[in-house]
Amino acid sequence: MEAKAVKATSGLKVLAHALVIMNIADHCNRSRYIEPKLNRVLGVLLGNFEGRNLDISNTIEIAYTKNKSGDIEVNKAFLHRRI
Repeated sequence: MEAKAVKATSGLKVLAHALVIMNIADHCNRSRYIEPKLNRVLGVLLGNFEGRNLDISNTIEIAYTKNKSGDIEVNKAFLHRRI
């Protein structure tokens, strides 16, 4: 599978590799299976930004919880292990 480039009207060129799309879809599906009521997933996009070209080459999922006030708290230990 080849990466697909999308050109925005702002002149920004975004290249998302196939692995990125597959990772995002996999993370969404696994999250819904683990927690069916979950309506949000979080993640990090990794890549390069040079001039007006954004090349997204990988992703990392983020584990999080919501505190009593409803704010999102990122599991920093999980994130550091993934990076």
